[in-house]
Amino acid sequence: MTKQQKPSESYVPYRWAELTSFDEIETLMALDRLPSYGFTGATLWSSFMKNELDSYSTYTLPIAYRRFPEFNAVRDQDRILEGALFLDEFIRRAHHRGLTVMHWYNLCSFTGGPPTHVDRRMEAALGAIKKVHPDWLNEHDEPDFSRDVWYDFMAAEADDFLTRFPAIDGLFCWNCEASHFTPSHLHHQTVSSRDIVRRATKAVYDVCRRHGKLMTHDIHTGGGNRELTGNIIAAAAECPELILGADCTYSDWQFFLPTTPWLDKMSRHNRIYLGFDSAGEFFGKGRVLGLWPKWIVKHFMNAKAFGLMAVTTRTEVFSRGLSAFASPFLDLNLRTVMTLAHDGEIDLDRILEAWWQAHFDGPWSPELKELILRFEPLVGQILHANGAGFTNSSIAFPENILLPGGKTIFFDQFAKAGTRFDSTTYPMAPEEGRSVKPFATLRQEKLDGMAQCDDAVVRLGGLGLPDRTHHLLETRFLQAKDVALAHLYQLEAGHALFQQIGDYNDGTLANPKATLTETLKLIRAHADTMEGRWGSAFYDGFTGRMRQFADSVPEKHLAQ
Repeated sequence: MTKQQKPSESYVPYRWAELTSFDEIETLMALDRLPSYGFTGATLWSSFMKNELDSYSTYTLPIAYRRFPEFNAVRDQDRILEGALFLDEFIRRAHHRGLTVMHWYNLCSFTGGPPTHVDRRMEAALGAIKKVHPDWLNEHDEPDFSRDVWYDFMAAEADDFLTRFPAIDGLFCWNCEASHFTPSHLHHQTVSSRDIVRRATKAVYDVCRRHGKLMTHDIHTGGGNRELTGNIIAAAAECPELILGADCTYSDWQFFLPTTPWLDKMSRHNRIYLGFDSAGEFFGKGRVLGLWPKWIVKHFMNAKAFGLMAVTTRTEVFSRGLSAFASPFLDLNLRTVMTLAHDGEIDLDRILEAWWQAHFDGPWSPELKELILRFEPLVGQILHANGAGFTNSSIAFPENILLPGGKTIFFDQFAKAGTRFDSTTYPMAPEEGRSVKPFATLRQEKLDGMAQCDDAVVRLGGLGLPDRTHHLLETRFLQAKDVALAHLYQLEAGHALFQQIGDYNDGTLANPKATLTETLKLIRAHADTMEGRWGSAFYDGFTGRMRQFADSVPEKHLAQ
């Protein structure tokens, strides 16, 4: 942190926006908006502004290596220079506005080779390492983390970055699926995951301390792996100035948990931060419904007992061209987060009315408030299943009815009612979502959501709203109903296939092949209907994915 910039005296000192668009114009315009919302800083996910997610974007820092220059030959130096120049301007512009700058950094990672599709980033990284230092890998083509050189490399990488960008305020660190070699993905190591995480964290922490910079570390989807979560928390405990964080989106993507589960342990030895998603990576990406203030309030208020040094919120869905600063619905999420962070409490009624007047024409009323707040529970009913699994994952609609390994989607939800889920599969589900429900219950979840949308459309007509305002809200509910019906068909197709290939038949279908065949017809017809209403681009190409899903079913499982 620069001498001129100090944490505010608000309830939460550090209030950061996570900027994830990968588009230069969107990123700089978002940066310019931050002071008006009360943010004190920005966390930049990437300095590479290509408006796409590739093997460089969030996976490396924009630097040429000094201590390990042999790796420069296997990295795209033109791309790195471009990113460095952007970061120079970003830091200058942020500091001019009194904002701090944190930059995303993945521990246990390396990026090399030319930029390639994100799905091939591991292959590219390993290929680059083999060209330069094949001795850094073990016989299983994994990094050999028993060797000191890997921790020296991480320390050198962080040191090179903080030397090249001395004005930056710190590193926002992760050791999760974005790290190419995160320990939870390694299976052939001679040292423990705990030791790898401890040494990696300490190596980067010591560099940050030497440069006088902040270091944060998020457990992120490490939360989905109990061992990695515990290891990150234990490693952070040895780094007393590190701010340890949990993104409550990734611990509660179902909307149903009372709080982020690890805050107590995290806060015993470290200052902590809490992360929120204002744009909706797992909540419909702001395309469906699009606001969840009560969820934000719940997690914030339940975290207050552990003390909060910082709050961070994602303002965009990465590389999707969607910003909470541009959507009137997502803006409510930002207002809620920032009011809580600044004041430590919130009058949600007052915030709702001010938000409505800022974005819409027409009178605010208790009846309208009830319909607006209906958006939030509908996300749970429409996009998720059984309070445990999520219908849409982090995509709009799955392209394949089969999962890797040949199992059908939601195979675990179609087991015998009452069966307990494997805790490693659903480590963060609330108790009511930890066992199989009858299939009729899953269907009813979607049907209830659709009925709520129908009721909302009827009630909107009696509120006396101007035509354009009425049309906007009505459209949101109609689109949500269409998405709910599509996911209902998805569940029914998965269920019908499971009756053929799964290890349990619930006896509810007399002819599973005929049912599956008919359901696929309904999916294709509904895709046509939705496309006629909302266009083919709606919700990340939702209708095209529906058709791909229907086409993915092997012929042998259909009625002839």
